Amino acid sequence: MHVGISSNRTFYTDCCAVHLKSLLETAADVGAKDFVELVRTTGLEERTLASNMTLFVPSDDAVRDFTDNLQEAVSILWIKIFKLAL
Repeated sequence: MHVGISSNRTFYTDCCAVHLKSLLETAADVGAKDFVELVRTTGLEERTLASNMTLFVPSDDAVRDFTDNLQEAVSILWIKIFKLAL
């Protein structure tokens, strides 16, 4: 899905006001709340507000699949490390 966003400002045209949401607000609206939470917890939120950028944002399902797979990989790695230590 492609969504074009500029900045968090309101523009007035001849017929109506147009409110442009921030990048993270838009990401949350299109189903990327987990990604938004990752951006906020890593301290990168201010950077997304400070500049114009294009992001390819993973869906919530993709972030959950990745973190599940990462946790599984870490568990396997710890088991292998433990076996090597014996």
